Amino acid sequence: MRFIQADFEVITPMFLGGANHEAGNIRPASVKAEILFWWRALNYHRFAFNNGKTVPEAEALKSFHTQEAKLFGCPTKGQGVFSLSARWVGQAPVMEGTTPIVEAFGQDTRDATGAKYLGYGIVTIKGQIEAEKSCIKAGAKFVIELVFKPSTSEHDIADIQRAVKLMGLLGGLGSRKRRGWGSLALTSLKSSALKRDGAKFGLAELQEFSLFPANTANFEAALNSAVLPSRSFDERSAPLSCFGSNTRMHRWSAGFASALDAMNALGNGYQLYRAWGRSEYGNLMPDRTTVSHKNFKADHDWFKVSKPAFKKADRGTYTVDSVKPPISANNMPERAIFGLPLGFAKGVEIETTEPFGRRASPLLFHIAKIGSQFYPVATYFQTQFLPLVQVGAEAAATRINVPGANNLPFQPDTTVVTNYLDGTCRNTLDGARNTHPYFNGVRVLP
Repeated sequence: MRFIQADFEVITPMFLGGANHEAGNIRPASVKAEILFWWRALNYHRFAFNNGKTVPEAEALKSFHTQEAKLFGCPTKGQGVFSLSARWVGQAPVMEGTTPIVEAFGQDTRDATGAKYLGYGIVTIKGQIEAEKSCIKAGAKFVIELVFKPSTSEHDIADIQRAVKLMGLLGGLGSRKRRGWGSLALTSLKSSALKRDGAKFGLAELQEFSLFPANTANFEAALNSAVLPSRSFDERSAPLSCFGSNTRMHRWSAGFASALDAMNALGNGYQLYRAWGRSEYGNLMPDRTTVSHKNFKADHDWFKVSKPAFKKADRGTYTVDSVKPPISANNMPERAIFGLPLGFAKGVEIETTEPFGRRASPLLFHIAKIGSQFYPVATYFQTQFLPLVQVGAEAAATRINVPGANNLPFQPDTTVVTNYLDGTCRNTLDGARNTHPYFNGVRVLP
């Protein structure tokens, strides 16, 4: 019988669970959704760009979703070409709420300042797991098995296997996975249907062939090989996250001895780039030593000027009577490109108009295990930021709501993200430009 078996290691604490935040269950549906995400990212170009020509979006999406439904299933067409099961190797090591997050990394005394910044909503300001949540400890292992229908083609199996591999190179499971939590590493992969250069591999050969990268050269070669077919596709107007000629990927220049060290370095640099600092501490960062670079003065001023107009309303929220200067597309907070909603104070946030409400960040963080070391990896999908909606006879980008004004246009500035990756940023108070290795990395793509 045709099947794929993939073994994974949990690299950073994984916050699984449903409404009750129970971390011990690994649901096949969640794993399947992650495989689907990477399948989409790898394959959309095939439907949108064919024989050197751009295919109309409606036509591309129709054929794309038809293939997706065939492989992964949908409510109208039933199950796809495979069934999926998932199980822990041994008993899942669950860490309960209020436990210090460093213990979920297998540490006991190290600082977690950077990790806390990346863990908004799952880690408290004191560095503990949120009281009503729980997580799977780093180092846990699980196995997934995909069993294919006999009629499934070699091409379709290979497509899904590529997505499983990419999930093991860049993916994760659970809450805040786009900020590096729940990062995964593929440790082995077995398949009864994989062919390479016309030869059929045995299971033992495949297991050795598919171990996670032993060094950065292997890691980058695996990534470049996976996304190479999409490199001629300009994905900037694509309506979903996918690889293309503008996709940026950076790897930290040097590895860390632990996943916690990697998360701290990643989170500290990201916070230094984005944050203004606490005014009561002289605009210092949480370490009380590093001075904020104040990269986004316009964002700070936007809220500072607006703040006097904010007044407390019922249920602890805030409303705005008026906002000065007038809000427009030209002075919208730049950091909205990192994802929506964007919060400024309790109950005060920027969000997209209905029915969307949210926009996941196009910048994905991952902690990769390469050999015995841990490397932060950042992937930036430069695709359409907000979906197009019909406005009269024309399609227009979804608009956003801000305190005191709704349905406003927003044109994201991609340099807000690329400057972070490249180590440059906005003009400072004296008109200069900060240069700093916020993401201290090397470029992998393009």
